[in-house]
Amino acid sequence: MVAGFVGRGAQLAAIDRCLELAKEGHGRALLILGEMGLGKTRLLHEASERARAQRFRVLWGRAHPLENDLAYAPFIEMFHAVFGELSPQTRRAVLAELPALGRLLGIAGDQEGGGGLPTPLEKAHLFAAVLQFIKLLARDGPLVLMVDDLQDADVLSLDLFHYLVRFLGDVPALLAGTSRLQGLCLSPRLRSLRQTLSRDGAGEVMSLAPLSADEVGALARGWLERGEPSKRLLKFLVDRSGGFPLYLELLLRSLNDQGRLQRIGTTWDMGGEPRPVTSPSLQALILDELAPFAGDEREVLNLLAVAGRQLPYKTLNQLVSVDDTALLRSLERLSSAGVITETATAGSAAYEISHPLYREVLYETASEIGRRITHARLAEHFGAERPDIAAHHYCRAGDHGNAEKAVAILWLSGNRARAVRAFREADQYLTAALRHVRKGVRSELLPHILESLGEAREQGGEWTDARALYEEALQLQLSQPHSQATLRLYLRLTSVAATQADFEAANRYLDQAQRLLGDEDVPGMMVELQFNRCSLFFLAGDTEPLRTGAATLRRIASAAGSSVAMTQYHLAAVMAHLSAGEWRDAKHHVRLALEVAEKSGDVEWRRRTHDIGASLAFHMADHGTLRRQAQFSLELTGTAENADVSIHPRAHLHRLMADFFSGDWLQALDRSDVIIASVDRAADVRSLSLAWLCRALIMAFQGDLDEVDVALHQASQLAGPTSDANQRHLRHVVLVRRALVLDEPERALSASPTSEEEMLRAKPLLLGLFAEAYLRAGQNDRALEVVQALEEHGKRGSDFAGGLAALGRGIVTATRGETAKAEHSLEQAVQEFSRLRLPYWRATSEAKLAELKASRQPVHARRMARSSAVAFGRLGARPEQNTAQALLHRLGGRLPRLSKPDSVEVLSAREKDVARLVAQGFTNREVAARLYISPRTVETHLQRIYTKLSLSNRVELVRYLATSDRSVKRSS
Repeated sequence: MVAGFVGRGAQLAAIDRCLELAKEGHGRALLILGEMGLGKTRLLHEASERARAQRFRVLWGRAHPLENDLAYAPFIEMFHAVFGELSPQTRRAVLAELPALGRLLGIAGDQEGGGGLPTPLEKAHLFAAVLQFIKLLARDGPLVLMVDDLQDADVLSLDLFHYLVRFLGDVPALLAGTSRLQGLCLSPRLRSLRQTLSRDGAGEVMSLAPLSADEVGALARGWLERGEPSKRLLKFLVDRSGGFPLYLELLLRSLNDQGRLQRIGTTWDMGGEPRPVTSPSLQALILDELAPFAGDEREVLNLLAVAGRQLPYKTLNQLVSVDDTALLRSLERLSSAGVITETATAGSAAYEISHPLYREVLYETASEIGRRITHARLAEHFGAERPDIAAHHYCRAGDHGNAEKAVAILWLSGNRARAVRAFREADQYLTAALRHVRKGVRSELLPHILESLGEAREQGGEWTDARALYEEALQLQLSQPHSQATLRLYLRLTSVAATQADFEAANRYLDQAQRLLGDEDVPGMMVELQFNRCSLFFLAGDTEPLRTGAATLRRIASAAGSSVAMTQYHLAAVMAHLSAGEWRDAKHHVRLALEVAEKSGDVEWRRRTHDIGASLAFHMADHGTLRRQAQFSLELTGTAENADVSIHPRAHLHRLMADFFSGDWLQALDRSDVIIASVDRAADVRSLSLAWLCRALIMAFQGDLDEVDVALHQASQLAGPTSDANQRHLRHVVLVRRALVLDEPERALSASPTSEEEMLRAKPLLLGLFAEAYLRAGQNDRALEVVQALEEHGKRGSDFAGGLAALGRGIVTATRGETAKAEHSLEQAVQEFSRLRLPYWRATSEAKLAELKASRQPVHARRMARSSAVAFGRLGARPEQNTAQALLHRLGGRLPRLSKPDSVEVLSAREKDVARLVAQGFTNREVAARLYISPRTVETHLQRIYTKLSLSNRVELVRYLATSDRSVKRSS
């Protein structure tokens, strides 16, 4: 990581003006003020570099906290270095002329004594000697004298600095110093120095402000190797750093050291939830900054740190133990030092800690019992008047405070948070309430809190915890007369069990709910129950029961008459038609479901409609619709701009498959890496299993069978003995494709569903592979049956199936010697896949057509073979690429020779990342770790890079990047 220098343009311009005046013989002084971490020292170093570039001699000294009782320590450091550079003859002459300087530096010369000079007269002699020495040095060129951290300097050094400010007016020199704001608060001499500079015009006072959000982003990009921080990461950095460059750097280092920085394409984000990141070094810096404030001031700071927000003066006065006079004095000192900020309110004022990291460190370093007692006092203070604030403090108060009040407020706030889908806050409040209730406080609320907490956990992806909470709540409800709450718990358990692919348990819950409901007409509950039944049939792949269930749901939903009920019916109809391969009807019901869901205003059902619409688009290979539906779904969950894929992994899986169909297989692999890294293995088992299967699918089409086996094993470990229809479909596709890559058609057919009838009911993607397997096995009649099944899918509205049918029919008729019919079918397939923008299948059709035309139309065949070979190369489909290149070679053709491009602009953003890291000497494994992708994906990227840049290996790549006119760094 390399950080740039940003956000101080005005200050640098002022420094340039001071340097220009100094060069002209007008001595200037500069005092840079700011809180710790704002970049005072960094700015001083930047000024030094600018001065050296203009041939200034730069002298540097720094005051240290442990040396503030050593007289003149920073000036001794400064002059020792430059004095040692003088020739022996010059040193002797200087000591003879300025004996006081020799005693200052501990070089007595012909004089006795040494060290600081205590009397006013001797002090005056020393100051005059220092000024004379500076003038002597300035004869050889202009000077810059810099003293860092004046707040830690001894009083004699401050007096000498002040003296030089007043008498450097005719010397070509710039005297610059830095000080923390707290130094002004604690040191009358520093305040006097600031007044002199402001009043006499001998220099200027420069106060540094925090960086703006845009400047934080620019600095973060420098540290992130020119990657772009996500909106979530940028907000975290702005909020936590407060615009302080030092804290920003330490935060990024902490995130990086913890392995929480993730790169997705060209964007960096945090893994996991935003939370305080305070490393030991960061804590030490902040505690050092706050060390001068103790007693009453520390009590005020601790209260504000625990409050975590702005507190009115009245609240502070009620909650601290000090009297009015001491409180006002403490507030004044803390405000002057910039540790707290004061905001005027109607008739009074309010206060808060100025920097979020000050607050976090104070909170983390306070005693546990002290924090909890303070939280309880704040909770009691805000109480029912501000339940949202009180709930936050009751969560952290533990067993302190009034338990009855705590349960009432936590229960209220938890339900409010659930209502606005703030499930993490709901989880916190309800967990705290449950702790009290289990101890016997308001025990009648136990089943209700268990259910609400279960819902919060379910929405957060913690399926196992949610199921346990629902089970416990159900057992409590069953001891009472049956109610709507009992039915609702059965449905919640059904949903969680289905998510965990535990269909046996899910059906058992539904049966129990059905028996409990009987013929009773509970509003909406019968619709909900029947929809869950249909969802289970769909996940289990039971087409006929699903069709019957959808018909039943239509009757029940029509009787219910609500928009939500009709949305549920239309979604059940989508699932039924999708399961039966009735694509046109399924699309029709998706449109109707969206229309009804829009009218209902129910966000959850709108999102679910988009998710099911995306599943339909996946099976139709309609990657444009698939990508749009996924985006709409993310927008409805408020995560469209959020890189945390764990919030709604299903939509990100849909994006992954859209990349696969559209031919961006590397991007799809990157997405699978991120999903696998981000989704909690213990929580969302189904999404994680699907992510591994998607990865296996892409690797199977690329011909990377070792990676396929690894991914299949991971998916099997997660799914266990049960899996839903989507998982089974993907697994069959992968296994059939794997066998075809090995040229084992019989094995491919044995990986198919258990019966031929089931095989012919498979989805188009799998049917297309079956057709290929039968043809390779020489079973042309069976291949034709599969082609006819695909044609039937095409008639029902699947253009993808229609294209696959044309491809399969072309190959079948070619084996029968019907060349004209075969060419017609294959040309039809090329046109259809071109229209659908499905590059793999278009290239496959072109390659088959090239084989057919090879003997009669070699020129045309050569052109099509070249086109397919190039397309397969871009995709990374190595088995087909090798076959197409072999055909092209037999036809006397060759792949186009690419001239080396002038720049790396031909590379994608991810390829530039890989190339840059390889050029820096990192191994594939190290590159993979830095980019959060697999080593095999790095190798795939490298092969693409070599092809695009006409290179052969990484040595040539390193040499190319070293000599290229436009480097990767500049072009990325």
